[in-house]
Amino acid sequence: MIVKVTSYTRNRKAAKASIRYISHRPNMDKRRVSRPLFDFEDILKKLEIYKMIDQSPKGSVFYRVAFSPDPAKEDTYKDLDLRWLTQVSMQYLRSKLGKDIQFVASEHNDQSPIRHVNVLLIVPGKLTKKEFRALPSHLRRAARAEAQLQQERLDPQPLMQEMTQLDTSQQQIAPFKQLRVSEQESQSVPSMPAHTCPDCGRSQSLWRVGEDAFRCPRCGSHFTEVGVSRGLLRESRQLSL
Repeated sequence: MIVKVTSYTRNRKAAKASIRYISHRPNMDKRRVSRPLFDFEDILKKLEIYKMIDQSPKGSVFYRVAFSPDPAKEDTYKDLDLRWLTQVSMQYLRSKLGKDIQFVASEHNDQSPIRHVNVLLIVPGKLTKKEFRALPSHLRRAARAEAQLQQERLDPQPLMQEMTQLDTSQQQIAPFKQLRVSEQESQSVPSMPAHTCPDCGRSQSLWRVGEDAFRCPRCGSHFTEVGVSRGLLRESRQLSL
């Protein structure tokens, strides 16, 4: 995980120019695009962001920060939720600095083969030298932890390997079984339907990523199986740190 503070300024006009840059930076085809901008809570409009910059406390410093997950180790399948990863990291930074920081960010999924996030960080007041030196490490620590947590939830391979090993062991002991279920009995046993995604529709099956945990490969939603009825409960995402 690479986290860099690329520049900083106290000039509010320069901060607004950074917003336009990260939002409209040309993609790999050299075409100017318009990317969504977000903060701790939601997608923001430019006028809201400009108002946030104008209303920031006197003496605020605007830092430009870049997040770039390692494509070989952390974002191999390009399925990390970079927006959530950024929000978690900024929340962690806010708690470590003890300052009411704000930020505006944009995902860059089309500007280069390596996905990354560009951020304008708004800090009320000047950071000490110690705080400034620690800023990238705080963000890197939070981003790495969140990326690892997402990887564990997204990657179904460990469970698939376990199921494959189970199937192999059952095949090995099958010749020694003495009990057999009759054809009539097998027809009387109802089959358990696979779970489908409530958001994407019945055509989209969920992946099992844990004993009672499921994930939709299309929209990324997570669910937990509960009760005798095997109903699904949507998981609310929690901070990893």
